[in-house]
Amino acid sequence: MTSLFSNTMSPAKDGCSSLPCRPSSLNKPPLRALYDLLIAPMEGGLMHSSGPVGRHRQLILVLEGELYLIPFALLKGSSSNEYLYERFSLIAVPSIRGLGTSSKGHSRRAGPASCGGVSMAAVVGNPRLPSSVMDRWLWGPMPSAEEEALMVSELLGCHPLAGSSATKERVMSALTQAECAHFATHISWKLAALVLTPNPESIPGVAGAGVGNGGRGAGGGKRGSGGRGRKGSFGSSYTIPESLHLQDDGSDVESICDSPPLQEFLLTAADILDLRLPVKLVVLGSYQESSSKVTADGVVGLTRAFLAAGAQCVLVSLWPVPVSASKVFVHAFYTALLNGTKASAALADAMKTVQSSKQYSHPSNWAG
Repeated sequence: MTSLFSNTMSPAKDGCSSLPCRPSSLNKPPLRALYDLLIAPMEGGLMHSSGPVGRHRQLILVLEGELYLIPFALLKGSSSNEYLYERFSLIAVPSIRGLGTSSKGHSRRAGPASCGGVSMAAVVGNPRLPSSVMDRWLWGPMPSAEEEALMVSELLGCHPLAGSSATKERVMSALTQAECAHFATHISWKLAALVLTPNPESIPGVAGAGVGNGGRGAGGGKRGSGGRGRKGSFGSSYTIPESLHLQDDGSDVESICDSPPLQEFLLTAADILDLRLPVKLVVLGSYQESSSKVTADGVVGLTRAFLAAGAQCVLVSLWPVPVSASKVFVHAFYTALLNGTKASAALADAMKTVQSSKQYSHPSNWAG
């Protein structure tokens, strides 16, 4: 169900040169062709490398562009009956340059395994949006996301920020105190932004009433003018692409009657870069009620922003799955985490749990 992005891995060994394009791949099933193109040239080194066997071994993937949308867990070679996730704990990183420095930067912090405790988790689910926003962006209610948020908050022993309480101000405040953050919300992949509840003062005609606890939302000023960057813990300066910036008030979107400004309820990559996060793990879910299609630019924008702000790893769902299958996956994942399993291994355990069930064994239920 998810792909894991991390800052905290040891440097990969040399010897992974650029891979040639092979015309014969065009006649193969897509997943086999991807394996032969991306993994098979390194097969010898993977088979003979030192270290533990099975899923205790980590395979670090340095990705770019559309490669972020490939379900690497599902790839399988002709000589193996195991999926790649059954052979390795899979981790994607934003750059080779940051591998060594990020490992040193987090040397005094435990791995992303323990997320229990009221003060250690921020769980956000199904923010409440005014009808003008829902109609304009097709961001409707997400009952399955709220159910998931309630389940996760119960597992982690915290109170969720759900519905009207999931304002940008409260969420940003919670993030600065949490070690684990779970977002069960709409996501604008086009803008690389999480959709939250607007503060009432930002909604024309309802100032001082309804959602929130008063005051302007954090980061409520204009955004999108000029580039913004930070030298993050992965060692390279990350500047938000111009295509991911919010438009200023002159745009058609911002001038729609009765709609709050986007910056009042979208938690953007720029907002995240302004934070200093103690977060070990960030989880970004995907839900069938959402009409937003995952894009590589959006995945890169959000994950690199969280990593630059201090998060150790980010878990991203590449596509939505049935609610019942998602519940099995999420419960298995957090149960493994709370038992002291690292995030990459907990992800593999959750995938295996769903795959092993008769009802949800199809890869569409667990591989993305």
